[in-house]
Amino acid sequence: MPTDTLDRELVHYEDSFGEVEVKWKLLPKELGLRAKVEDTVGIGLAVLAQIDQTNEQWIESVRAGNEPFLWHKAAKVARRYRWWLSLSSLVMDAIEWCEQHSEAVDGAGSFRVSYNRVAAMSLDIESVKKAFAA
Repeated sequence: MPTDTLDRELVHYEDSFGEVEVKWKLLPKELGLRAKVEDTVGIGLAVLAQIDQTNEQWIESVRAGNEPFLWHKAAKVARRYRWWLSLSSLVMDAIEWCEQHSEAVDGAGSFRVSYNRVAAMSLDIESVKKAFAA
């Protein structure tokens, strides 16, 4: 996927996250939060799939010898995952709130699995770089 398309999708997710944040922080939570959370979960999963796809394409290109491994590209990928994770933290809180108030959120299970997967990644490229150098 072209980088500019992914960047547009990242901005779209950030905008949707902003709408959840407004509902979450400023308005009574009962006013349409679940529907907005479901929309944002869908966008977040789609954006993560695009980040994953871009990462996989780069990894395959490096493995095939079509391009060299470059640390700055690894850092760019890690930045995107960290950015996704930072936005998704509030979405996870909103999902939990909805579920505690007996409002099931479509896609919550997949989102939770994805969130935990990204949270378990080694996204500190400087630490990874030092480990490889040792």
